[in-house]
Amino acid sequence: METVLASKYIPVSVCATEYLGSALKRVTFRGDFSKADFSIGHAVAFRVNECDFRNYTPASVCEEKGLCDVIFYMHGKGPGSKFSRDLRQGDSLKMIIPRGKKLFQPSKTLHFFFGDETALGLFSRMARRIKEQHQAYTGMVELDGENLRLPPELDLSVKTIVKKEFCGNSAETIGVYLRETYPAYLEKAVFYLLGNAASIQVFRKALRLQNVSSKNIKTQAYWAEGKIGL
Repeated sequence: METVLASKYIPVSVCATEYLGSALKRVTFRGDFSKADFSIGHAVAFRVNECDFRNYTPASVCEEKGLCDVIFYMHGKGPGSKFSRDLRQGDSLKMIIPRGKKLFQPSKTLHFFFGDETALGLFSRMARRIKEQHQAYTGMVELDGENLRLPPELDLSVKTIVKKEFCGNSAETIGVYLRETYPAYLEKAVFYLLGNAASIQVFRKALRLQNVSSKNIKTQAYWAEGKIGL
């Protein structure tokens, strides 16, 4: 099938790797991206073993230089985590062209992020575009303790929360906190909820209780407890 659908694949090589934490790894891929549509929020994919594929959203793309960064979160022992741990400089592989939902809403002037480690790459890319457009953003990310330092290192200005301490509350409690802390955003912002499926569900309910319109809530679950792949 890879031969039949050759136009859907981009040959790439790994030109750099960097561990941002024990479970976070930034990998830079080099390839010819001149004909690919890397819209913000679109995901690329890799075959991680003989039978499975996994999707990843790029953290940065430079079509002119043929470079693409992906931040991999290795939060278990599944095939995606093993694949990303094994990536080494000089490796050659095939990347499925970007596709998916266009999450980013460039016409909005206020943007709110909520997610976890799996969303850091996309949030950092969104933040750069928002700054370029002279718009504003804020947000909250729930992270493991060792990763609380990462958002500033990725030039991402968001509130950091220890994982499970925030979304362990009721949607009603979270909604009241959001109303008291981010009133202007509740009225005007687009909300991007990414990462853990259970946390997204709680946060979305909190927003709906505060009368945030569904059309202003963009969601994308990347993983769920006890489930290998989504």
